Amino acid sequence: MTKVFPAFNPHFMAGLTLAALLGLVATALASLPLLQNMHIHALIIAMVIGLVYANTLRRFMPQSWGAGIHFSARKILRLAIVLYGFRLTFQDIADVGLSGIVISFLMVGLTFLLGYIVGTRVLKLDKDITILTSAGAAICGAAAVLATEGTIRAQSYKSVVAVATVVIFGTLAMFLYPFMYAMGWVPMDSAQMGVYIGASVHEVAHVVAASA
Repeated sequence: MTKVFPAFNPHFMAGLTLAALLGLVATALASLPLLQNMHIHALIIAMVIGLVYANTLRRFMPQSWGAGIHFSARKILRLAIVLYGFRLTFQDIADVGLSGIVISFLMVGLTFLLGYIVGTRVLKLDKDITILTSAGAAICGAAAVLATEGTIRAQSYKSVVAVATVVIFGTLAMFLYPFMYAMGWVPMDSAQMGVYIGASVHEVAHVVAASA
């Protein structure tokens, strides 16, 4: 029964509960006035908490909890991206305009294509890692990497490399783009900068934070 329905496995539930608790902590911290004034989104806080946890306390976590963590990272994350997309209305798309839509299509297509060409032919990287990294950079970061992994049946360690690459550069862009805009180094108005951030920054969380 537990093989068919892993939720009945107490170890699976422990891993799932841990992920849920970390998410609740991130949500609670995001409600603090200081972080609200800084426009720090709960998604960003959750990523930082996960990063710290993975490099400190994770070694104390029982290996049997890994299934629940894995389920959260794969299934629940994909569901969350879909549900987040429900917040987008046709009016939002119309407000961006045709130029914004065209820019988005071009950024996704060209980023993936150029990433694949440079990765495989210039840098001589592993093909799967190149595809995963290019998909993450072109589409929506870690969620896109994990979705692509199942499609091309890549080994899990390759996804880790791709996710790390996408998150690192996305995090740098999250801080760098607003700083450059505030310093007047970017010849764009706020609307143009918003389109640029939305089209070029990888993670949804990074886009929300950088735009704010």
